[in-house]
Amino acid sequence: MLKALGIFSTGVVVSCFYFPFAFTFAPSVNMKMVLALAGLVIVGLQVINTRKYEVRKEYLVSAFIAALYSVINLVTIEVNDTLDYSYANYITSYFVWAFGAISVVAMIRKMHGQVTIRLLTLYLSVVCAAQCIIAIIIDRNDMVKLFVDRWIFQGAHFLNEVNRLYGIGASLDPAGTRFAVVLIMIGFVLVLDEEVKRNKLQNITLLLCYGIMATLGNMMSRTTTVGLLLSFLPFVLHSGLHRLMIKGDNLMSYRIFASVAILGTALMIYLYNTDQFFHDQLRYGFEGFFSWVEQGEWKTDSTEKLNTTMWIWPEDLRGWLIGYGTFGFFSFSTDIGYCRLILYSGLVGFITFSSLFLYCAFFFARKYRRYKYMFIVLLSLSFLIWIKVATDLFFIYALFLAFEDEREKWLGSGREANIEVLEAA
Repeated sequence: MLKALGIFSTGVVVSCFYFPFAFTFAPSVNMKMVLALAGLVIVGLQVINTRKYEVRKEYLVSAFIAALYSVINLVTIEVNDTLDYSYANYITSYFVWAFGAISVVAMIRKMHGQVTIRLLTLYLSVVCAAQCIIAIIIDRNDMVKLFVDRWIFQGAHFLNEVNRLYGIGASLDPAGTRFAVVLIMIGFVLVLDEEVKRNKLQNITLLLCYGIMATLGNMMSRTTTVGLLLSFLPFVLHSGLHRLMIKGDNLMSYRIFASVAILGTALMIYLYNTDQFFHDQLRYGFEGFFSWVEQGEWKTDSTEKLNTTMWIWPEDLRGWLIGYGTFGFFSFSTDIGYCRLILYSGLVGFITFSSLFLYCAFFFARKYRRYKYMFIVLLSLSFLIWIKVATDLFFIYALFLAFEDEREKWLGSGREANIEVLEAA
C-alpha cells in the first residue's frame, strides 16, 4: 500500500513537471517553478553534505547556448526598440526546467533506487495517458469541470470557448508536443529494453498508454499525430519488419499491440456511431484521415491555413539577420514556429536556438548508443513541430540531463558481457 502511494505521488510530481499549471489563487507561480525551487534546495543540500558539487560539461555547454540565445534576443529588442521579452529571458526558462528536472529525478530515485530510460518512459506514459482520460472526464462531468476551472489556472475560458479538450495543465499544442515525445520514447523502449520485453505488465502498460495517446491525445491536439507517425520508426528499424522477419523477442509486444489495436479500434468505432461527443471529437482529431477516406485528399483546416496565409517572412536584410524583436502571439498574423522565431531574432537567433537541441540530441545519442536513433527522431520532431507552432523540447532533455542510466552506458559501450557485474553491484 505504501509503495503504491509512493508511486502515485511520484507520478503526480512527474505530471506537475511535464504539464505545469498554476492555481487560480497564485496564477504567477506554476508547479514547474515550485519544482525548480525544490531542485535548487536539493543541489544546495548536496553541496553542504559533500562540500563539493561537480557541474557536468553537458550542463555548461547547454546553459551557455541558452544564455547566448538570451543575449541575442536582448540585443534584438534593444535595436528594434521593442518591449517583447518572450525569449529574452530564455536562460531563466532553461534553469527552471533544469532544476525542476532534478526534483523529478530525485523523486523517482527515492522511490526506485535508480533512474533509467525505461522507468522515465513508464512514468511519462502513464502520466500522459492519465491526462487524456482526465480531459474526457472534465468535458463529460460538469461538477469536475467546475472544480478544475475554479482552482486550476490554465486559460479555461478560452479552451471552453473554442470547445477544446483539456486536462490539468495539458491542452492545445503544448500537450500534443508532449504526447508526441512520449509516443516516440514508448516505441524505442518497447523494441530495445530487454526487461520490458520480458515483463508482460510493463509491456501492456506501455502499449495501453500508447493506444490512449494515439486516440484521445489526438482529440486533444492533432500535433500528437506527428509523434504517432514518428513512433513507427523504431518498429521498422529494430523489429526486423523491413527484412520481413520478426525477431522472436518482439513477439509478445506484437501480440499485445495487436490485441490493444483490435479492441481499441472496435471501441472507437462503437463510440463513433453511438455517442455524439466521441463522433465529433474523433472527426476533429482524425480530420485528415476522414478527409482522405471521404474526399480522397489528406487535408485539415489548420494545414490549409498554414499553407495559404501563415508563411510570413522578414521583408529586409536586417529582419533576416536579427529580426524585428516581436514574438507576441499573432503579431505578424502567424503562429508558424519558423516564421515567429525568425521574425523575432532573425537567422542569428534561430540558428543559436536550434543549436541547443542539436547539441542535446547528439550528446545523448553518443552517450546512450542503443537509443541513438531515438534522440535523432526527437531532434527531427523539434524541426517538424516548428512547421506548426513555436515551442521547444528542452523539457525532455532537462530530464535526461538530470540522471545517468549506467546500464545503458555500459550496453552502448560494447561491454555487454560485464553487465551482470554492474547489476550485481
